[in-house]
Amino acid sequence: MSHGPICARGGSRLPGRSSAAVPGADGRAGVLSADGPGSARAVGYFVRWCTERGLATSGDISSEILERYRRFLYHYRQVNGKPLAIETQHARLSAIWCFFRWLHRQGYLLCNPAANLELPKLPSQLPRRVLDVSQVERVMCQSDLTRPHGLRDRAILETLYSTGIRRKELVGLKLEDLDL
Repeated sequence: MSHGPICARGGSRLPGRSSAAVPGADGRAGVLSADGPGSARAVGYFVRWCTERGLATSGDISSEILERYRRFLYHYRQVNGKPLAIETQHARLSAIWCFFRWLHRQGYLLCNPAANLELPKLPSQLPRRVLDVSQVERVMCQSDLTRPHGLRDRAILETLYSTGIRRKELVGLKLEDLDL
């Protein structure tokens, strides 16, 4: 069976189950416990899957192996017999994708075997519950318009409500972005 090109420098060992060197939220290197945040746990699941198949070094991992793992997650059944949710599959594969991107950027891998890994498409879902008109009016009236912060807050709420812009997009708005 071909594993594709060996992409590792010296075939370094995969991290143990208890911890994995993965980038933190700020992109810097960190060591996260597999019992801790979800991304480290997802890397731990992948390492265990690799170990069960005799894949012990980073040189053993290729795009074909990652595709096999993606198919494994798709066909995996939980104890209750249900498949993993698409969101769970996406989260686990996304963590692996980020992990290999980080390994490549840090120089641990000469090429990134996860570069072309296709993540499952997440379904777009509308909110389950939306505010009715009277609830929106109550929220809008919470701002004290006699104070500068109240005017700012009202402008923020009005922009969010009338445009449907996301919070992160609103925070990134600059004065020149506005068409007044």
